[in-house]
Amino acid sequence: MRASFEDFIIKNPNCKKFENDNDMRSVFKFLSSDHIIIQMIDASEAGKPALTPVATCVENYFADINTQHINTLDDSFTKQAVGLMIKAILEPFGYEVLKQNDLPKSTGATKFQSASTYRFNAERPMTMRIVRSIEEIKINSRKEITMLDWEIVRPVVENVLRRYRYSSSGSSQNGTPCFLTAYQIAVLVDKINPNLKGNLPIGGKDAGSDDSFARQIAIHLSNDVERNYYGLGLLKQFFCTSGLDDFTFNGGCRPSSSTISMFRLAD
Repeated sequence: MRASFEDFIIKNPNCKKFENDNDMRSVFKFLSSDHIIIQMIDASEAGKPALTPVATCVENYFADINTQHINTLDDSFTKQAVGLMIKAILEPFGYEVLKQNDLPKSTGATKFQSASTYRFNAERPMTMRIVRSIEEIKINSRKEITMLDWEIVRPVVENVLRRYRYSSSGSSQNGTPCFLTAYQIAVLVDKINPNLKGNLPIGGKDAGSDDSFARQIAIHLSNDVERNYYGLGLLKQFFCTSGLDDFTFNGGCRPSSSTISMFRLAD
């Protein structure tokens, strides 16, 4: 079975002070996500520190001014604890510490300068493994986005979020971080590839459907936030639609609810 936060504490008694620390539990949960473990193992196989693909995500989490944090990465012990978490997480997959290496400058990390590299040891007892497979992609024609379809839609959504995460208005607000509503994301994704939405309307309560492309995007992005798919790098907020009775979009459709979800990728 995979390592738990409790396993990490038991194996590292000097980290017991973090036992009831929500910050460190959140970081451990993020590092334990399937896609993050795969990224760390891929980095290890490439001879890079396992922390390489996620260093900036962890730094951004602690740097978030909208959240109060007990810990800081200016404290070397906190950084060491993150490294020990990775060690505990990778051990069930048969990986052991090889040596300490500098992080590649391309990571953009400012708090972490170096971290452990890992090697696979087939003689170590293993309880977990990564299974990769190849399969044909099929987009269904029903008025819904299944999780299989979301795997196809997600990279396009991520591209939109990355491209439009800063204001480009040309005004004094140019370059300011900004959010995109699910409706905006749906419209921009549809411009890139109109086939992705299938038979779904873009959105709005006048679209003649109980479901919409925007609604499904909002649902799946919200699920990704809950599952830490983007690690600590996807932000979600809401704005109220009160006062927008005359607001229309996409050929006359109006907002379908009293609140609209907004998303952006963290810096």
